Formats: sequence, structure tokens, C-alpha cells
Amino acid sequence: MMNAIKKILIGFFLIIGLPITFLTLFQIIDSNTAQDDREGAIAALFILGLPPTGIATYLILDLKHNQRNNVDKNKIDKEQIFLQILAENEGEITVLKFALQAQLPVEKAKEYLDNKAQELNGDFSVNDQAGIVYKFYI
Repeated sequence: MMNAIKKILIGFFLIIGLPITFLTLFQIIDSNTAQDDREGAIAALFILGLPPTGIATYLILDLKHNQRNNVDKNKIDKEQIFLQILAENEGEITVLKFALQAQLPVEKAKEYLDNKAQELNGDFSVNDQAGIVYKFYI
């Protein structure tokens, strides 16, 4: 919800700030502009153009920062769940158990466990009851 509000505010501030910023910059750069008009354009740039553009830039950076933190938090959460299951099951973990506890689709859980098996030199076997069982030596 908060991200949606931030995106709306970003659009609002950019719609206001960018045109004013560009128009005033063109007026400042134009050699045919009278000195009084140039001074007015500079004032408009600093009062009406740059503040909304700056606020939009800040909101964009904040949104990206929050998204990065959420990705990092999700990685840590998955790692904690993985380690907890390993500790509870003497180094064994199934795709289904990990998928359920990490709230992931089975394909994503299998991909995660495959990567962990490569990273940590884990083994896996297939049994009739649990499917693929990964074994990590801890």
C-alpha cells in the first residue's frame, strides 16, 4: 500500500517539477532572454522546479532502498528456515517441507535446495514417501 502511494507521489511531483525545470532552464540558457526574465526563470527554477523534482528523486531512491531491503530480508528468512529444518531433522530436508515452511512454490524450493546442495556439498536421494531428500552434513 505504501509503495503504491509513493509511486503516485513520484508521478505527481515529476509531472509538476520536470516541465518547470526544463522550461526555466531553456529560458535561462536562451541568449535572447532579457535579464529580468532570466532572473525570474532562476527564481521559478529554485522555487517551483527543483523542489518537486528533488522530492520525487528522494522518493525513487527510498523506494529502491526499501525493495533492496525486502529482498535481503527474504534471503535471510529463507536461510533461517533452511537452517532450522536442518537442525531439527539431523541435516535432512525435503523439497515439500522447505516449500511449506518458506511459503515458496515447489519449483522455487527445489531450485533453492539444489543451489544449497551444490554450495554446501550436500547429497540427495529419492524415496517413495518424501520424494527428494537432501542430506547436509552439519
